[in-house]
Amino acid sequence: MKMLIIFGLVLATIPISAATAHRESVADNSVAVSYGDLDLSSEQGRDRLNARTRSAIRSVCEDNAVRDLNDLMAQKRCTKSMHANADSKIALAVEKANHRMALAKK
Repeated sequence: MKMLIIFGLVLATIPISAATAHRESVADNSVAVSYGDLDLSSEQGRDRLNARTRSAIRSVCEDNAVRDLNDLMAQKRCTKSMHANADSKIALAVEKANHRMALAKK
């Protein structure tokens, strides 16, 4: 089964969205981060998911055409908001993976 973390969309997996986007159009964007190929019960799997998540958040929040300090601060708010949202969702996914691993060992 393919598992995804979704930024900006609500699905049956892990929805993650920016409460404060750096521009209005960002709120409509979404980025899916696949983690079905990762073992989240391992440190390596968690590290890879975190790297994918950081990259996806950058793709949504960062704008190479920053015009002023307000744009830069808005990008930082977007990034911080999405990371906070993602961290809790990732923690839940890791907890579930650890639980499945513990059940499999019984």
